[in-house]
Amino acid sequence: MRLFYALPLSDETRASLEDVMTALRRAGVRGNFTRPENLHITLHFLGEQPPSAVDTLSDILLDAACPAFALTVASLGVFDRSGILWAGIRPSRALQELYAKLGTSLARAGFAVERRAYRPHLTLVREYALPQDFALPELPPLTMTADCAVLMESSRVSGKLCYSPVSMIRLP
Repeated sequence: MRLFYALPLSDETRASLEDVMTALRRAGVRGNFTRPENLHITLHFLGEQPPSAVDTLSDILLDAACPAFALTVASLGVFDRSGILWAGIRPSRALQELYAKLGTSLARAGFAVERRAYRPHLTLVREYALPQDFALPELPPLTMTADCAVLMESSRVSGKLCYSPVSMIRLP
């Protein structure tokens, strides 16, 4: 099972980002656009895990529960080396604390943890190609409440990348 922890988006934020992706397409941006239902903020990518790890990973998620918090999506940018066009998340102490708490628990349980600095974002386009002289537009701030966290499975169904919740916690 290919697994990761994520924060799902509010319906309003998802719809706004879908509009942004439509505008990018109209402006001539090409690439593999993320399907709107797959938009999320990754907390920790866990990679391939045996089904027997799900209970432990679900318990780690449950132990990381924290109060709901506000997040703001407020910029567009690119990771040139990985070919990702993204929407960025404004710095959030609560998000960083949730990320750190999950990372500490994962390491204690023997799971590999990403060593790079955490750069929370939403992947909008993979393998992007921008038109000549194209400048990324300003993104009006989109604020939402992160009120749940999810252990997700990534799989291919009929050739399409699909994310399915394995377990979820509500953030009170």
